[in-house]
Amino acid sequence: MAGRQITFAAAGILVLTAVSAHAQSLKLVLEKGRAYRQITTRTGNTESSAQNATQTAEQEITTAIAWHVKEVEPSGNMRVTIETEWWTAKQTLPFGNVSFDSRNGGTIPAGLHVHAALASVAPSVTVDRTGRIVTIHNADELRRELAKRSPTLGADHEAAFTDDTLKRHIGSPPVILPAKPMRPGQEWTGTRELSELAGPDADHTFTLQNLTDDRFTVSVSARLDDRGAGGNEPKASGGGLKLKGRLAGQFVLDRESGWILSGEETFVAEGVMTLAVPGVEKPIQIPTKVKTVRRVQPAEDNSQ
Repeated sequence: MAGRQITFAAAGILVLTAVSAHAQSLKLVLEKGRAYRQITTRTGNTESSAQNATQTAEQEITTAIAWHVKEVEPSGNMRVTIETEWWTAKQTLPFGNVSFDSRNGGTIPAGLHVHAALASVAPSVTVDRTGRIVTIHNADELRRELAKRSPTLGADHEAAFTDDTLKRHIGSPPVILPAKPMRPGQEWTGTRELSELAGPDADHTFTLQNLTDDRFTVSVSARLDDRGAGGNEPKASGGGLKLKGRLAGQFVLDRESGWILSGEETFVAEGVMTLAVPGVEKPIQIPTKVKTVRRVQPAEDNSQ
């Protein structure tokens, strides 16, 4: 009898092990006619040192978005409209503080023309089942709005806002889902549009940490080298920013839809800001430190 009990117990362990080891498909599967909502807060801190003096600039932007699913193609790709329902901004700068809340109106802080344009003209995009943007359907309308809010670009706005640049400004979800089934502990890699930095896409490593009936947890990490808002080489018009750093975070996703429910990631980097000053032969180089934190939390209503 004791031998049978041991045999049954061993069999049970084998069954549980087989179930937990079974690879699971993790896809973005959004339903037509639904709106998927979330609130994202990005806080950024930039510290620059020059002539034995340090200046710090801080910024916090909170955005409530809704992905309205317009169509689901036979391939599984989804056409969605990304609506900004409201957004707020706070800036603590060396020359003063600024705050803005779209629900109350007011003057949009300087430097947030891209954010304001995306809030004014909701991007219409097709995304695949990993979460990446495949097509921007209203790219020309977005370019016109960005050009209107960036008058210094003039006729160069077409070149400044290519489709790839627009994808980076719209931003992909923090987690790019895998193309093949995964088990807890397994890793996959993927490029992700970086809305925080206007540099090229970077390879990210994603790890499935755990999996339950209704949700799963994914960690993300990346090393970012020589990336930044001005590109790798200083531009005569205004210089550039070269950064080297690391990104790490963890997010919880809905098992059925693949929609991100909550999570946080942190990007920390150091580099050099290069400023091209008229009348000065050599560009000025300023040591710079950057820290950006992105937090995602559910909105009040995520069902209709």
